[in-house]
Amino acid sequence: MYKVADFSNVDSIAVLCRGKSIEYLKNIYSDFNHCFLVGQFDNALKKISKYLTNKKIVQIINKCAIKPCKKKLMKINIQDIQCNFGSYFGEEMDIDKKRLYKKILKLNAWAKVHLVPLGLCARRPFKKWCTCGIYGVDMAAFYQPKKIIILGLDFYCSEYFSREKIQTTIASNKKRKNEMISNLYDIINRDKNIMFYLYTKCKELKSKDNLVVKYV
Repeated sequence: MYKVADFSNVDSIAVLCRGKSIEYLKNIYSDFNHCFLVGQFDNALKKISKYLTNKKIVQIINKCAIKPCKKKLMKINIQDIQCNFGSYFGEEMDIDKKRLYKKILKLNAWAKVHLVPLGLCARRPFKKWCTCGIYGVDMAAFYQPKKIIILGLDFYCSEYFSREKIQTTIASNKKRKNEMISNLYDIINRDKNIMFYLYTKCKELKSKDNLVVKYV
């Protein structure tokens, strides 16, 4: 329930979000074999699936989109779904979370459904994950790979790569941008043993000792 299979002892993990910078995937898809796919990817998956064959992929869902398309995920052998909630510090989940978890299990009976891994929140260098994309990066860092590749995390500086049923606008998320950048730097500063490679449209991010930023 708590631990995503096969992500321990992995040298490189990719975190793929929905921003336009994910177009760069065609240039670096051979650099990783394990990845987290963050958020609703129904339409975008059609365009990038050819770069994801034969990889171990975990779909991260949020509370707004709890039923990914089975047909599209199974086409590239995605069989794991990662929730962005759980019994954070080992305490029992509240009633609402239990109810949501049961609903997700019922709607995705074909998949392995995982809760937040035990120990992830204890490492968190801030109060909460401000977006699912930041949660995805923190999830990848939890498994302590040598390298984390981040694509499609554009901090609301560009439109989404592909329109999905659930959309948010750039204008409505300007305030979240600064919090996302701060959260990302906190993760990078915490895990200095990991090299982070960020391919993004956001030019406010700067490279650091263990962060390489490439504007694409």
